[in-house]
Amino acid sequence: MKILLVAIVLAVFSILGCAEKTTVPPEVETIGASGTGIFRTVPGDAVPAIQRGLEHLGNQNFDAALAEFLTAKQIAGEPGSSAIEGYIGLTYRRLGQPDLAIQHYTAAISLDDDIPLYINRAAAYLDAGIPAEAIEDAEVVLAREPLTKESGSHSHAEAYFLMAYSLEFLGQMPEALDAWDNALRIANEYGGYSDAAMANLNAERDRIAASLAAE
Repeated sequence: MKILLVAIVLAVFSILGCAEKTTVPPEVETIGASGTGIFRTVPGDAVPAIQRGLEHLGNQNFDAALAEFLTAKQIAGEPGSSAIEGYIGLTYRRLGQPDLAIQHYTAAISLDDDIPLYINRAAAYLDAGIPAEAIEDAEVVLAREPLTKESGSHSHAEAYFLMAYSLEFLGQMPEALDAWDNALRIANEYGGYSDAAMANLNAERDRIAASLAAE
């Protein structure tokens, strides 16, 4: 059941395309969901390696992507870059190594305490079968970022989605359904999700409701 649930989580977030931010814009600063610079500025010498890593990541060549991001980390030196640590964490997650993903997301958070990193680490915690920690990270997002169309809507929806899966993992189905309802309320009110994504998310919510009705 737990392995199946993780597979469902990965499928839904693949359709949403919202749990991980993977674009380095030309100005050399990674941009979060709000459109403002939320990560540390990446040293210019490291940018080519990051860009090659992102290209490999887009082609699902994860080993090559990891090598480039590790090269970027070496070039950047101390005190480090949260963006680079985040990309390394992202790649380890794609490689099916959530424990290492968590390690690097945590390093990124220690450098820049930013909301998207908590979303990403929560997803990695869930991949690793540590739902309680995923819930804690989701709660950080809900407590710290205002719910606005400009900045907080996607983060709040994503946090509730991750919380819902985590609560289901823990067998807390009524609470999971409540989290789904909150997530869908925000997604419907603020928009930004494709019709296909919304159909998938509503189907997940209905799956939880049917499970509860069958008890």
